Amino acid sequence: MFCALYKNEMIKLFRRKGTIIIICIIALLTLLVAGSSFSGRGYSLNPDDFSAEFMRKNCIRARDAGVTEDDWRYDVYNKIQAGGYQYQGGDHYPEDDHIRFEIGYDSSVIADQQKKETEALWKYIDDNDSAGYFASIQKRTADMAKKNHEQYIDAVKNFDRKSLTSAEEQVFLQIESEYEKLFSLADGICNFDSASIPGTDAFCKVLSGAEKQLAAVYYGSGFISEKAELGSNYYSGDKYLEYLEGFLEGARKRSEALSIYLYSLEHGVTDTATAGYTNSGSRSALLGVFGFVFSAAAVFGVFLAGASVSSEFSRKTVNMLVIRPVSRTKILLSKLAACLTAVYSALIAGVLAYWLIKGIMMGFSDYLQPYLWYDGTTVKSCSFGIWFIGRCALASLGTVAYTILAFVLSTVTRSTPVSTVLPMLWFALGNIVNYIIYALCRRAEITGIVRYLPSMYSNLWNFATEGLFASNENLDIIGLLNAGFLGAGAGLDLLHGAVILPVFTIVIAVIGFVTFAKRDIK
Repeated sequence: MFCALYKNEMIKLFRRKGTIIIICIIALLTLLVAGSSFSGRGYSLNPDDFSAEFMRKNCIRARDAGVTEDDWRYDVYNKIQAGGYQYQGGDHYPEDDHIRFEIGYDSSVIADQQKKETEALWKYIDDNDSAGYFASIQKRTADMAKKNHEQYIDAVKNFDRKSLTSAEEQVFLQIESEYEKLFSLADGICNFDSASIPGTDAFCKVLSGAEKQLAAVYYGSGFISEKAELGSNYYSGDKYLEYLEGFLEGARKRSEALSIYLYSLEHGVTDTATAGYTNSGSRSALLGVFGFVFSAAAVFGVFLAGASVSSEFSRKTVNMLVIRPVSRTKILLSKLAACLTAVYSALIAGVLAYWLIKGIMMGFSDYLQPYLWYDGTTVKSCSFGIWFIGRCALASLGTVAYTILAFVLSTVTRSTPVSTVLPMLWFALGNIVNYIIYALCRRAEITGIVRYLPSMYSNLWNFATEGLFASNENLDIIGLLNAGFLGAGAGLDLLHGAVILPVFTIVIAVIGFVTFAKRDIK
């Protein structure tokens, strides 16, 4: 009987031209958004794209040398263009301090040094010496790691552990273990045979990423200094423990990133965090899916589900609905299932449209590129396309939550305006409300409960790309953007959201179903 009810609801829903039109509009807008967006992969190799003469000359020189976007030399070319080491007036460096400041030079000595660095980079390009270039990056990384390791050992040796509580001591021991692991991984990357590294732009990103991760490993000995030296007001009591835990989390993230880099070198593969910067770029382009498709589908679901039951009351057809020889629960389930089918139709149409246009524009190769992640013990790999489909499925739980909330309000309040306005307010003001809640919890020193609040995951798709940049040097910035106002700083992540949000929606769905089953329909 349920199948018959569901089929009937589907016929009623998709017979309306508006349902089909909205789904088509979402797919069409997705095509337009995706088609108009640009995923930067570095500096252009077309001289006409540059207004500065010295950048035009660099571009012509690189093009004449046969540099392509997938060539390892493309990374070197980007460093030259980004450096701006050449003064536009030629080899003369002005003596005027103001002019030197405006063009980024503090002194002629620094300018000459930068010029020599540029010439060294051009030599790698002209000689097509990938092994030499890779070895130079490895040497810088090794020197940096050695210096950081020495500073770390000195700081630990001079640290008085007597000031630590038992809880702080445990975290401190974990920090020591993580830092030793981190420096061991750095040694593995630096000692890898540079001549055996594939000469592609993606592997340049692997080495450059490792170098940048090591540069951020050590911020001085502050995190293992005496509490009094760090400021007794902020770092006293539990706040100092939080401070140590923050450094531990940072060390773990960098260890994970270095583990992925070393895996790339050992297995001759790169993950999407680096491959996305090559000539396909589909990985970067796909990030926009979450910002548009899932939001559009959520709004569609709210207005669709918000009128699903309340319209039966307004049209006085609800009595005809419930006199059927079937339970009210099955009636509601059939309506909700039809609404969710329509919402998922919109989601699938939007995602497929985005994948299609980006594949046509930039190539489909990145969909087959491996996605690498660290599971706490070893590095794992799967196809990026499969990983992304899984993330899309998890992100859709946020859209489902809005749809079910509107459906329950429609059932309980019997009012279409109420059942659509309230979810839309949650949608529009969710991040602001979350920030206020987090600020209040932090003031009360109970931030631990934040990750268990359903409201924090109101826009679950914001977290869906979490981990995509795990081996990328832009980890912290991208993580902040994708996780909204709070993100990892509040302990929020996709895993918790994928559990807590469905539990919340099931609870409110049960409330709505029970209310409808027991309420007098008259």
